[in-house]
Amino acid sequence: MNKRSYWNRQRKTLLAFGLSSLAGCLPLNKQEEVSQLEANFQLQTPRGRETKFFTSPSGQKEICVLPKPFPGVKYDDGDSSGEEELCAADFYKVPGDNRLGTAVALCPKMSSTFPGVELYDLNKLDKAKYETSLCKNQDNRPTDRIAKFKQSVSCSYSGSILGYYHLSRILGGAGMVPNAVVRTMDRRAHLKIAERGAAWSTGLNATLWNQVKNMDSTSNFNDNYTTADNTQIFGVLSDNPSNEVRYAEINANSQDGGVAKARFLQTAPVKNVTNPASAAKIVARDFAKAAPVLQQMRDMGELILMDYIFQQQDRFGNIHSKFYWFWLNEAGKIERDKIKLDDSERPILSNKPNPNAVVVKKLLLKDNDCGSRAGNPKAFTISELSLVRHMHPRTYKGIRYLAKQWQAGIAKPYFEREALLNTPDALGREGIAEFGKRVIAASDQLTANCKNGKLLLDLDITSHIKNSPAASCDSILEAQDSPNVEEPKNPAKPPEEAKIEIIGTTFIKTKLMDSSQLGDGEKCLVRKGLVISGFWENAGKGHIKLDMKSFPKDLCPESFSSATKTFFLFEQHIKIN
Repeated sequence: MNKRSYWNRQRKTLLAFGLSSLAGCLPLNKQEEVSQLEANFQLQTPRGRETKFFTSPSGQKEICVLPKPFPGVKYDDGDSSGEEELCAADFYKVPGDNRLGTAVALCPKMSSTFPGVELYDLNKLDKAKYETSLCKNQDNRPTDRIAKFKQSVSCSYSGSILGYYHLSRILGGAGMVPNAVVRTMDRRAHLKIAERGAAWSTGLNATLWNQVKNMDSTSNFNDNYTTADNTQIFGVLSDNPSNEVRYAEINANSQDGGVAKARFLQTAPVKNVTNPASAAKIVARDFAKAAPVLQQMRDMGELILMDYIFQQQDRFGNIHSKFYWFWLNEAGKIERDKIKLDDSERPILSNKPNPNAVVVKKLLLKDNDCGSRAGNPKAFTISELSLVRHMHPRTYKGIRYLAKQWQAGIAKPYFEREALLNTPDALGREGIAEFGKRVIAASDQLTANCKNGKLLLDLDITSHIKNSPAASCDSILEAQDSPNVEEPKNPAKPPEEAKIEIIGTTFIKTKLMDSSQLGDGEKCLVRKGLVISGFWENAGKGHIKLDMKSFPKDLCPESFSSATKTFFLFEQHIKIN
């Protein structure tokens, strides 16, 4: 069974087993407060649209955060459900356990060098046997790998993995970057995996696993690795793509970063996107000929743009792709379907979905953890970005929009909170300030090139084959308020009784109040990270719902607010819709 079938099977159990934390209660314009909180990873820091809670064997309350989309940006179809699937993974559940969530096996990553944790489909196998025995052979684990859990160790940086995900969506899905969410894990539970990784692996991988083992076993605080209360580690849980292959045409690898970059820039796909001739002169307007070439040109420009912004250290030789069928439907719009690979990683072309369908290779950027690196000689510079002569209108609009939101003070707190991009550190990670500078520099360079005719917005396949004029810089900028052409809208205020599905939990006497009316008791629960809440915002006024039932009265002896608006009685194992 492939990974997608696995997630589809598990989707039936993806119920609301943890309402959102106080995440989102802090308005975006509260930049200073967010920045102070993000200096260390606080479990109670407001972030995301919803938080799922899990309890480790030692009683630690782990979290998984479903992120908020960047304001004004429409994410890919399926992103929301993909994030939900990641946050359904319960690190401790076993098959047959009736707790909500998905049972998975946790194995140390022993391929390549980075000491991450890989999640596998248990498929009713014994969890303990899988993790202590079947995990030993990296290349012969019996079920599908479904996700990866990585932290800021070695060159890896949680902020880079998450940042690529959100930047990809702002740019219109550039690079097909996999879904990613914030996740924490009990240090003691992670130590068991680190011990196995150190014992089973060799070479640099073993060295790094031993470092992680020492980090887990000591009481030392590490603001890039442990939560502020020093009880858990934090990082990124990301989807593990399947059915992909290395992008052979552009994987110009070399031990010398400068040589690898020079080779990459001389590959045919990159030479096409840096060719000053119009797309019409590079490829015919015939769909079968144009679709593969224009998609490849779009991918190369977006790769250079994203890797420049993140100063990616580990890209050359580490680029992947997927095969798709592209065809035009009766309305003249492009339809797509994935192409599966055979055992030799060759595309299976026997099941053509349409007589006119053509094979198109799309870029997949799945390894994005070594970004935001100071002084990285392998990274693209503004000079290489300025050589890009073709771009899809949506990509151009996205980078312009992000730059505008950065200058307006909206993007910085978003990337701090949702992507964990924060301050420079001793391991060479630059921090959010340099990221923002490159966003502005990229936008300014591409805008200047577009206005002086050096950058053509002519990579839309449909417009190309219809012989429509390329999008103009000015028309794009006129619709600059959002890359989706529409103004970001405030969510409508929900009714007093929220439509919520809750199964397996009992809630009694739940308060619904204005967020400005929190009493000291509610604030105490927030500080302790023990509040289960739902949040909406309308015209700057927030509403939260607090469950007071399951906490001892002496846990937070402070007085609670009297501003009660509504009481609910939630019975166990029922739905409220």
